[in-house]
Amino acid sequence: MTAEGSNAEVMERVLPVLLVSVPSEATGRLGSRAQLHREQEVLGSLTAAGSLQVLSLAPGGRGGCGCCLDGPFRQFVWEDSHNSGTPTDKPRLLALSENYELLIYEFNLKDGRCDATVLYSYSEETLQKLIGDQNVSISLLSLRILSFHSNRSLLFINKCIVLHIIFPERNADIRVLSCFTLPLPAQTVDRIIDTQLCRGILFVLSSLGWIYIFDIVDGRHVAHVDLALHQEDMCNEQPQEPSTISSFTSLKVSQDLDVIVIVSSSNTAVALNLNLYFRQHPGHLLCERTLEDIPIEGPKGIDEDDPVNSEYNMKLTKFSFQVDRSWKAQLSSLNETIKNSRLEDYCCAPWFQDILHLESTESGDHRTCVPSWSFILQNVMHSQYNFPQKGPSKTVDPGRSWKRMRISEQEEPFELTCVSVTGFTALFTWAVERTGCTIALWDLETQGMQYFSLGKRCIPVDSSGSQQLCLVLTENGLSLVLFGLTQEEFLNRLMIHGSASTVDSLCHLNGWGRCSIPIHALEAGIENRQLDTVDFFLKSKENLLNPSSKSSVPDQFDHFPSHLYLKGFNVKDQLLKICFYTTDKNIRDFLVDILKEKKYFSEKDKGTVEFVHQVEKFYSGSFQENMQIQSFPRYWIREQDFFKHKSVLDSFLNYDHKDKDKLNKQGHKIVLNWAHWWHRLTQESILLPRISPEEYKSYSPEALWRYLTARHDWVSIILWIGEFQTQNSYASLQQNKWPPLTTDVMDQNTCCNNYMRNAILDKLARNGIFLTSELEDFELFLLRLNRIGGVMQDSLPVQNYKSKEGWDFHSHFILYCLEYSLQHLLYVYLDYYKLSPPNCPFLEKKELHEAHPWFEFLVQCRQVSSNLTDPKLIFQASLANAQILIPSNQASISSMLLEGHTLLALATTMYAPGGVSQVVQNEENENCLKKVDPQLLKMALTPYPKLKTALFPQYTAPTVLPSDITLYHLIQSLLPFDPSRLFGWQSANTLAIGDAVSQLPHFSSPDLVNKYAIVERLNFAYYLHHGRPSFAFGTFLVQELTKSKTPKQLIQQVGNEAYVLGLSSFHIPSIGASCVCFLELLGLDSLKLRVDMKVANIILSYKCRNEDAQYNFIRESLAEKLSKLAVGEKATTEELLILLEEAIWNNIQQQEVKRLSSESSSQWALVVQFCRLHDMKLSTSYLRECAKANDWLQFIVHSQLHNYHPEEVKSLLQYFSPVLQDHLRLAFENLPSVSNSRMDSDQVCNKFPQELQRKKEKTDFFEILLQCSEVPNSWCWLLAEAVEQQAPILSVLASCLQDASAIPCLCVWIITSVEHSVAVEAMGHIQGTIEDHTWDLEDLSVIWRTLLTRQKSKTLIRGFQLFFKDSPLLLMMEMYELCMFFKKYKEAEAKLLEFQKSLETLETATPRVHAIIPAPWLKEHVCFLLKLMLQQCRTQYELGKLLQLFVGIQHLFSDGPDVKKLCVLSQILKDTSITINHVIITNYSLENFQHECKSILEKLETDGQFALARRVAELAELPVDNLVIEEITQEMRALKHIDQSSLKQARIDFWKKCHENFKKNCISSKAASSFFSAQAFKACECPAEKGWSNTEERHLLLTLAGHWLSQEDPVPLEELEELEKQIWLCRITQHTLRGNQEEIEPRCSQHISTSGELSFDSLASEFSFSKLPALNTSKYLKLNGLPSKDNCENRLDWKEQASLNFLIGHLLDDGCVHEASRICRYFHFYNQDVALALHCRALASGEASVDDMHPEMGALLRSAELLEEEEETGIPLRKVQSTSSLDSQSFVMLPPSDEVVTHLETLTSKCLHGKNYCRQVLCLYELAKELGCCYTDVAAQDGEAMLRAILASQQPDRCKRAQAFISTQGLEPDTVAELVAEEVTRELLTPSEGTGALPFRPPRAFRPHSQVPSVKNLLLCSYTSCALSFQVARLHL
Repeated sequence: MTAEGSNAEVMERVLPVLLVSVPSEATGRLGSRAQLHREQEVLGSLTAAGSLQVLSLAPGGRGGCGCCLDGPFRQFVWEDSHNSGTPTDKPRLLALSENYELLIYEFNLKDGRCDATVLYSYSEETLQKLIGDQNVSISLLSLRILSFHSNRSLLFINKCIVLHIIFPERNADIRVLSCFTLPLPAQTVDRIIDTQLCRGILFVLSSLGWIYIFDIVDGRHVAHVDLALHQEDMCNEQPQEPSTISSFTSLKVSQDLDVIVIVSSSNTAVALNLNLYFRQHPGHLLCERTLEDIPIEGPKGIDEDDPVNSEYNMKLTKFSFQVDRSWKAQLSSLNETIKNSRLEDYCCAPWFQDILHLESTESGDHRTCVPSWSFILQNVMHSQYNFPQKGPSKTVDPGRSWKRMRISEQEEPFELTCVSVTGFTALFTWAVERTGCTIALWDLETQGMQYFSLGKRCIPVDSSGSQQLCLVLTENGLSLVLFGLTQEEFLNRLMIHGSASTVDSLCHLNGWGRCSIPIHALEAGIENRQLDTVDFFLKSKENLLNPSSKSSVPDQFDHFPSHLYLKGFNVKDQLLKICFYTTDKNIRDFLVDILKEKKYFSEKDKGTVEFVHQVEKFYSGSFQENMQIQSFPRYWIREQDFFKHKSVLDSFLNYDHKDKDKLNKQGHKIVLNWAHWWHRLTQESILLPRISPEEYKSYSPEALWRYLTARHDWVSIILWIGEFQTQNSYASLQQNKWPPLTTDVMDQNTCCNNYMRNAILDKLARNGIFLTSELEDFELFLLRLNRIGGVMQDSLPVQNYKSKEGWDFHSHFILYCLEYSLQHLLYVYLDYYKLSPPNCPFLEKKELHEAHPWFEFLVQCRQVSSNLTDPKLIFQASLANAQILIPSNQASISSMLLEGHTLLALATTMYAPGGVSQVVQNEENENCLKKVDPQLLKMALTPYPKLKTALFPQYTAPTVLPSDITLYHLIQSLLPFDPSRLFGWQSANTLAIGDAVSQLPHFSSPDLVNKYAIVERLNFAYYLHHGRPSFAFGTFLVQELTKSKTPKQLIQQVGNEAYVLGLSSFHIPSIGASCVCFLELLGLDSLKLRVDMKVANIILSYKCRNEDAQYNFIRESLAEKLSKLAVGEKATTEELLILLEEAIWNNIQQQEVKRLSSESSSQWALVVQFCRLHDMKLSTSYLRECAKANDWLQFIVHSQLHNYHPEEVKSLLQYFSPVLQDHLRLAFENLPSVSNSRMDSDQVCNKFPQELQRKKEKTDFFEILLQCSEVPNSWCWLLAEAVEQQAPILSVLASCLQDASAIPCLCVWIITSVEHSVAVEAMGHIQGTIEDHTWDLEDLSVIWRTLLTRQKSKTLIRGFQLFFKDSPLLLMMEMYELCMFFKKYKEAEAKLLEFQKSLETLETATPRVHAIIPAPWLKEHVCFLLKLMLQQCRTQYELGKLLQLFVGIQHLFSDGPDVKKLCVLSQILKDTSITINHVIITNYSLENFQHECKSILEKLETDGQFALARRVAELAELPVDNLVIEEITQEMRALKHIDQSSLKQARIDFWKKCHENFKKNCISSKAASSFFSAQAFKACECPAEKGWSNTEERHLLLTLAGHWLSQEDPVPLEELEELEKQIWLCRITQHTLRGNQEEIEPRCSQHISTSGELSFDSLASEFSFSKLPALNTSKYLKLNGLPSKDNCENRLDWKEQASLNFLIGHLLDDGCVHEASRICRYFHFYNQDVALALHCRALASGEASVDDMHPEMGALLRSAELLEEEEETGIPLRKVQSTSSLDSQSFVMLPPSDEVVTHLETLTSKCLHGKNYCRQVLCLYELAKELGCCYTDVAAQDGEAMLRAILASQQPDRCKRAQAFISTQGLEPDTVAELVAEEVTRELLTPSEGTGALPFRPPRAFRPHSQVPSVKNLLLCSYTSCALSFQVARLHL
């Protein structure tokens, strides 16, 4: 178990390594697979469209440079030029296009480029000419490139020809090196499915199950492999289960030619060891040399009689005779024999040893131009797979040549591809739609499998060469997948075999941390002086060798001694090993809890632990087994114990359930390592006996099926099968109670006995479900059909059967009967299914007729029975019969005569075309089968003189010869036609006996009728059924009509019966015709029957053409509908009308007739007739299609031809285009409402006279013109008449009169030309009568707006063409039509430019020229037109086009919208579904525009289109606060969705990115603060694995919220203080959870993780706002509001109080007194150090006296005074205690009477934290006293200014003062040094008295005496300055 476990541990390790980074967009352009160049850093890939993508991987190209070759291409091959003189810096490839053109491309990869150049191209004709020159004449049908090496290529043409060509060099022509045809069997050429060329040997895979192996040099057939032997091998291994391998699809050969892998169509693979195969089947190796072929010759220089020469030659033979017969020689021979026997299978010569010219796998020099990352591959490939070496002890079955691999766990269809093969392993890839690409490694020795899922966007990369490289292109770049290696092992081996720089760069590229390397690698590096290796080792051990560093050892292992790491052990790995290998359950469970808490378990480890716990729980004594399975006997489990590791649980499975105490005492344990290597099926099989049936759904179908069948649980199996049969239905998968089941699962996992197995398979077969193995084995399939009812049954479930050859079931069964000569069965089968050549073309196959003559005779005889009127069929049947008798020759009349079958030949000629006379005629063009030589016929007729005389008369005398033989002699052996009992009425029948019938019997013979007939009276319906209408009519007259008293009613009744009979038998023409004829004979109209029958047949033809249902079912269903039609059911009539319309459209489409034409209209006449005959509304389907296609002519013709009602026609006008609508409405306006019903005919007749009368009342136009000349202002009178008469022509005539104005004429013309409703609307503003109205520009304006609103632009255009043909408005209206109706925007743009020119001309005209239409009016109405166009746009596309068109004419929109902004907005939204509201066009303003953009912004945010939303916001100048926040929120959801939010560093980076994003987008500080505050609130609600993790995050979020809030102006102080209080609550919680960690570790170490990444605290410190001036005012330093010891409130528990006390101490130590004071006020917390510091300040500033202090402070001072009274006093001047850390003098010497100083010193001495602040207060107080100013003024000054003033003063002790000031104020060393240097320089350069200026003017008593500094003082000052600088530096350090 341990050895196996360790081996499995090696197999399960998979390591992906990123070699080259490639952009994802470059990878996205590639196809499904890619091919890598062997030497250059470039790869190629064929896309699905056929283009060739070439991608450079060179460093200069940054992994993303490439080029695209359009193609389309079929195949491409990189050139292998490693052993040639061709330069390799420019890779080349050979590509094959779709039209069989060869192209050679060369690529320039220098400087990061990827430029392609076509060197040569050769067309299909060129290749055919090259082949033709080799005396091979073919047409190019297929072509495949086998190799492209050193400017030479091998091509595989038409699957049988190998062409070896060399491409031109130095202007030479392409040459053919060799061309030969492979010696393939004839039937194999078309069955070749895959080929591979390997080391000069060509492997060819045939679908017939053979692999042919050829020598590529001369085309010699060297060997072949029979794949059918694999089937036998599998059956011998598992005799109870049939093999399921289906047809093979591809092959792959290893480079050592040892192993070949064949992939099948059922996603399985078979590996074949060729050496073992050819040893087992030596006859299949055709190239093996015999002993006779081996030359017997000795070594050179040795005499042939020498024993050495004999011994040498004997080695070449198979004889065991030894030349040297000594004992020593014999013992040596035995020793060698024993040694060789151990390695017999591994030291034998390979099968290809006799192919002398075999190419080497490692030929050539590989040192030229190798990719940079390929060193990694070369360094580790020899050790990447830790599989055992070949040997008999390691293999599963070393003697087996066949090995099978099957992937059964996939549930979706996939394509299995073998990538590479070695002698030990095979590498596969497959793609699944749901999970993407997966890589599998198959160990051929142990039969183990390893899987590695790559994802959906990964591309497998093929690489040439002998190394088995697993390369893939992922989203990150080119990666290498290593099996059997961990990261540490891989890097260690790469360090040993490669270089440290390679390891370092690889670690950086993959994001790995520095790894440790083994000691022997360091030793090798030192020995070989590899400094980079030594440097890398020291860096990797840097943290371990440094005792103070803790980053190299995990926190949880601090208690382990450090020598464990110096010795090279990993504690984590050791603990994992202990946990997995220990048998102590307590230790194991303890380690499981620890390792699970530290998250050291992988997902597989977690599953293993959970599984072991389940097993121990289920199989414990207290757990009850599933009662449903309990009833089954135990021996089933033992009998079916086939699981690999089940022996481990024997004690659990075989114990007595009653003896539970004994079981519990045994102490059963399961080692985790055991369960770690149990595969999923084993684990589930162990758990299944102990679960309830409700949990079955969560288990795999393989394990569950094995479990149920092994226990013969028939009830559960039936339930599962029932659900399986309905699992493809529309029911929800969640309702299923069982896992999904497949036939493969049942085929491979059934463990029951044969009886139940057959019962299961029978049940499935009855529902048409068969196993793949049975479908592929036809005999097994027939056996299964035999079990469910045989092959001849009404509902045979084989509708979807297809053999691998493509045959259906009938064809395959016919072939089966032929192979086994089952003539009678075949005859019955053909007769049962009525199979004939028309419905089964397989019966006509010539090769079957030639192989089986009886089969041809059977087919021909069946054809005779199907058509008795064709004598040719009998002739062909007779020939087929003769073929059986004459199998050696082709059957013909001559061959029959030659073989002695004279009567058969004569009988055959009776049915020959033309009879005997045509047969004996010797015509050259006659068919040879029926032609016969007359002489031959004469000779054959010699035994029959009468026949001979009849055929060849030799005399003219009318002599009657006796008959040679009669027909009755010929048929006397046929029992059905016994001439002795039949044909007695024939005088020629000499064989008849005496009592034979002397008269020809017939059915009306009286004696037969009396004996056998059943007499029945036949009525007219019988004769109609048999197609005899005249007999039916006569019968009706005689039997019924003559006896009827109501003949009319009877005739009508009989006619209805005939109508129903005709409809019920509409598919039989004879019955239909007889019914029609019968109706006509009765004097009734047969039109309705004829129409309905034609309708029924059209519908039947349509339904059978478009549906897969059976013909009989459709016909019966239609007949049922027709029966309802006969009784007048309206619903059925409407349903049939719909079917008829569909059928008519389908017929028109099938006949390829134009959809709208007179021919199609004639077919629709049947529909109209059907509607009229059944009193239905006429069908408008055809008219509607005409209207949609704007075919007005067909529309009018069809509607008038069939007399449609005008209202029906008018309702269809809406489908026409607007222009045609207007015309047709005008045309139909005056049409009378004529109905197609006869009931309305009187009303129609009454309407016509009224219409004619109205027309006659109209006044004649000529009369109007005559009156016009007699009235004044005749043109105005004519316009009035035009309005009254509604005659537009009158307004045109009026414009021709003198003094006529064009505007009124135009107005009247338009009013009289448009529809009445439009005219009423346009004249609605006119007061008074229309005839007397004076028309002007105002009227024209109203008309203009009305017509354009109604889209009546045609009328306007025509009017302006008549009256203002030069008006610019005409151009605008034409532009309007081009845009709105025709969508021709380019032409519209030209019209718009022309309009602008016309408008400029109009505006620049001289004032004297008076325009009829002024320019302002024109501009106003153009503006109206443009805005109206924008409003009338139906789609956003039209709106965008118009806006683009109007951008250049913004000046024409006087008060209109901002076209440019709208255009930009439209462009932004063009690819979205969001539309622009037209309201902003009609009522445009900046506010409305922003409101609309805001609405659009919200929609884009909802759709997640943030980039577009940002552009909209920028366009409308809207704030992007909500947009940015919503985008961040979406990204946050995405992180949670991909489980990145659980990573701490990911959240830190995310919040930092949020802040930067807000800052970059300049959102309002209030919005940002609100966002972070809300997220902080959410963070406190979400649970975390560690309590302080969420607190840290909340701390950061609150800090960010405060940081943004502090940027408000003015600063909201109350909100900021509340945020700071919340922040401090987080800090208190953090410190409380961490305990005393912060007291031990430096505070800064908490901010940075061990890997150097940011933490929550470190990021929060960057955005801290505690130093904000608004928060650091003097009010926080006053005593007012500070909690005292007596009035403080304990709002925190004791732990939190301790944490807060500790944190406040840190603040005071850092000088953050303001913040400490605020914190105490927030929490009403008393801290003595804060109180001391603030009391010091209050005393120094004078804000408080001793009496005003808090009681506890006063008590401190009083206790100090009592202590001082006990000490000696009396010293006149005392020395103030030093306030600095230096042992120096006090700042100043003050008299002892200054109580403030005393109190300050006392309070300072009592302070624990913040002592430095108290010293600063004391220092500043003393300085203020010296300067004679108040403390407040001095404290408000800058520290640098105060130091400069002290140094510039002339006090003798200024250096000591400065030193004390620096120590208390904490000034920076650089600042102090700079100030000291400036002062020293100033005093040295100033010749007069120092002029140091203090910021305050000191009292006169302290001013220095005026004196010039001496040199000594200057030197002393300089020395003191230097000392001061030194002290400063020391303090800093």
